[in-house]
Amino acid sequence: MELRHLRYFVAVAEELHFTRAADRLNMSQPPLSQRIMELERELQVTLFERTRRRVELTAVGAHFLDCAREVLARLDAGVETVRQIARNETGHLVIGWEPLVELGSVPRLIQGLRQQDPAIRVEVRTLVSTDLLCALRNGRIDAAFVSPPESQDDLAVHVLEREPLLAVLPDGHRLANRAAIPASELALESHVKLAPHVAPALARCVAALWTRERVEPVTQLEVDTPLSMLRLVGRGTGVALIPASAMAMGIPGCVYRPLAGQVCNVETALVVARGEASPSLRQLVCIATGAAAGQRARAA
Repeated sequence: MELRHLRYFVAVAEELHFTRAADRLNMSQPPLSQRIMELERELQVTLFERTRRRVELTAVGAHFLDCAREVLARLDAGVETVRQIARNETGHLVIGWEPLVELGSVPRLIQGLRQQDPAIRVEVRTLVSTDLLCALRNGRIDAAFVSPPESQDDLAVHVLEREPLLAVLPDGHRLANRAAIPASELALESHVKLAPHVAPALARCVAALWTRERVEPVTQLEVDTPLSMLRLVGRGTGVALIPASAMAMGIPGCVYRPLAGQVCNVETALVVARGEASPSLRQLVCIATGAAAGQRARAA
């Protein structure tokens, strides 16, 4: 298998039309069809269902598309890094994230960026979502890792993570021995919660949960940092709902349990301004979206 086969496959998968894909690749249609058949023979799978009127990805083809995009994104980012090093260019990025984001996989993305381009200088700002989007529009930061905002014409939004919601209980709580906790029982407890402006995606997810359960739990305390929330839970002040990545904080006295029958996930997105982007920013977007595609492929 050659890299060109992956590029041919991605073009056909995105166009779902061999002639349009061939035009996009500046080649004729018959050789493109031949290359795709060669790829299918090598993989010993059928990537496309073909009829006279349409071309569709098979389930295997859809999975392979995520894998191919990840490989090509990493290759393109690596090529750009080598060219920057050869030109003695050093990148500089100012990145912002919400307080909850630093608990998830985003710091590993920054580490991956630094590994690919050791010369790049990265600054991180921790702000609430509205301030991050304002800073992005004003050019004070280059990228924001935030709760996905509503549709924004001037911003490109790439959803990266979808984390399950967990219940956080004090050690020794009456529900702590349950393997999974029904939301209806959790609603009877006093809650410690993050202020909605600090973590909008979490607030939306929790609100959807209570709407579905048709209850309104008692909020005893509202705080503005995840650390404060978990410390209060660990000291027995109440219970809380938090994305699964918060377990990494390792706060003493806290027990984490999944919710029974939960369907809501907390989303994190990479948001950048539309238009011309620096090589370093394009590299970050490639790494982040490639990692997200790989994670979805592994979960499929």
